[in-house]
Amino acid sequence: MKRPNIAAPRRRLLALGVVAALLGVVGLYWVRTPSSTPFTRGFALSRELGCAGCHDPSDAALRANPGSKEGGFLPFQPSAAILYYGATDEALAEWILDGSAGRTKSALPEHEQPVITMPAYRGRLSARDTVDLIAYVRGTTGLADPAPALARKGREVAARLGCFNCHTQFGRGQLENPGSFKGVIPSWDGADYSLICRDDEELREWILDGITQRFATNPLARFFLDRQAIQMPAYRDRIDEEEIAAIEAYIHWLRDDDREVRVSWTTPWKPRSLREEGERLFLAAGCATCHQSEAIENPNAPGGFVPELTDTAERLGLEEPSEAVAFLRWIEGGRTGPAPESDVPDMEYAEVEFEALCDVIRNGYDAGKQDPNLPPPPMQMPSWSHRVRDANLDLAHDPFEALAAFLITRQEWNEEQ
Repeated sequence: MKRPNIAAPRRRLLALGVVAALLGVVGLYWVRTPSSTPFTRGFALSRELGCAGCHDPSDAALRANPGSKEGGFLPFQPSAAILYYGATDEALAEWILDGSAGRTKSALPEHEQPVITMPAYRGRLSARDTVDLIAYVRGTTGLADPAPALARKGREVAARLGCFNCHTQFGRGQLENPGSFKGVIPSWDGADYSLICRDDEELREWILDGITQRFATNPLARFFLDRQAIQMPAYRDRIDEEEIAAIEAYIHWLRDDDREVRVSWTTPWKPRSLREEGERLFLAAGCATCHQSEAIENPNAPGGFVPELTDTAERLGLEEPSEAVAFLRWIEGGRTGPAPESDVPDMEYAEVEFEALCDVIRNGYDAGKQDPNLPPPPMQMPSWSHRVRDANLDLAHDPFEALAAFLITRQEWNEEQ
């Protein structure tokens, strides 16, 4: 009688066991690998391509470059000069792909040629690489500035509370955290954020208590949370409800897919609404150079700063958001039909001030001097007519009305409004 061969089934079982173990290791590695975002990929690319050699965000000082008008290389940090050189995705893409040789009139003023010029990376980068680098530069330098007032306040609150010390780069970075499940503190705009924070209620728990109830009662989660080097602090009694709501708004803005940088520099920009055209011009024409979300010092100017232009609606006598909406709807409609006086109580004043604002943008404005015995302020409002032409956008509306309309939408309304 022939004895059964039991070695073959054992070998199959052993092979299956080895395959299962390998799959388990690969699966665990995949699960524990941090997700990437355009910003984090752009950050890695900036190191790989050598961008950090000249534009290191960790070094606020200019790195020497003889002949440069600025006196050196600009770091990737919030800077009026950075806003001027790359105010749009198109300008940033041109700098990245074509270097100094491809600079546009609207992106760079004429000045002496520096010793070291910006290299061209065309042919070395894919379209996705370029988008990722643009996302990184925008996120690091502050070009991606939240338009909603509550989101801007959330970023300010997070900065004041030290959130960006760990969450880095305005919440977009991934700081290493030894012992944690994925080895990093997840970015607020990445896929990993949704794994640890499913909704605003869990965000509140993280902020107030440093942990959520879901994780506090999960032994596996507690194993990693207890052993990770950097712990989430609890801000209970250090933050109020209004500030929590502002942080929520900022994170929602970060995670808004429609806000993310697109490959806009590969396809022509098409005119949209009056407000959207104004926002586009605000960046493309260089208005954001001086009128940022945080006031820029302007010595001996009245008030000492360049105005932030976040109270334009109020200056036009539009005291409620509904009044601003009605007024802008009438402007965008070409001012045809009866004026919305029932919705805008002081319609005549608003229209006169709106025209005056358009004239200031068109013709410029002398800021005057706070102290007549001192030199005039270095920053004066110039005529913006040539800037609008240089932007070379196909607009459906009057460019100065579009800019003024966008400024109205930057009004920081009170919560109760």
